[in-house]
Amino acid sequence: MHVVTGGYLTSPRLGSWPLVMVQPLLSMKADSDPYPALFAVPAVSTRVRDVGVKGRVLTSTHGASPDLLDENLRRLLINACFWAVHEESRITSDLNIDFVGPFKPREYASWGWQKGVKPRTLKDTNPPSVVEKNRLPPKAI
Repeated sequence: MHVVTGGYLTSPRLGSWPLVMVQPLLSMKADSDPYPALFAVPAVSTRVRDVGVKGRVLTSTHGASPDLLDENLRRLLINACFWAVHEESRITSDLNIDFVGPFKPREYASWGWQKGVKPRTLKDTNPPSVVEKNRLPPKAI
């Protein structure tokens, strides 16, 4: 998995289980050398919330829009959603994790935002259908 975000110093809560460790690199390219002064840090972790409303929690420092181009991160996040709602039986190696429509994220940079974009600007008047086999029944949500 290679993404452009997520190499941040984190302190997962007590009882968390790190799933993904990340090593900051000298550049944002996948083949870059490790940054010598920085060490690997947890980027994705899970825990069970045992105070108040009990539940499963996934924490990730990954997730900027360009990160979602990485198929491995998409699969991890989709599988985490199934795990969080106790639907592990739906996690399969051949689960369709393709985008349901065009996805062209902007560059991850301070200047990457685009002025004037609102949700209604992005609304597709003819969205593609979601693959039925991947949909959760309403009771599971």
